[in-house]
Amino acid sequence: MNIVPWNYWIFRVELGSDFEGEESKQEYSLKSSFKTDWITETLKFKSTLSYDINNETYKDNNEIITSKKKEAELNTRLIYSLNPRWFVGLFGELSRSSYPNLNSAMYLGPAIEYNIFPLG
Repeated sequence: MNIVPWNYWIFRVELGSDFEGEESKQEYSLKSSFKTDWITETLKFKSTLSYDINNETYKDNNEIITSKKKEAELNTRLIYSLNPRWFVGLFGELSRSSYPNLNSAMYLGPAIEYNIFPLG
């Protein structure tokens, strides 16, 4: 009997930051994401939840200009295996961003995949 750890689930957490400073410019960004995958021979589910912050401050002729951006996004896909080479499914995305003043957006679309290296 084969025992599969975590029942085919894979979890990842990613964190990152970037800091830059010059005489006339300071910038920092923070990035975070949580990813989940559930992959079997017939179904593939992948999801990513991310949140990013980016702040920039410029000094121009003694005037201080500040730019702040916050973005949150959820990407998901569910794929079904028709045979070892062909897969069909759905892609979906929910997002929100302060930069283009996007309160919320949603996308849902079909997915078709072809595997040039067939399973099995």
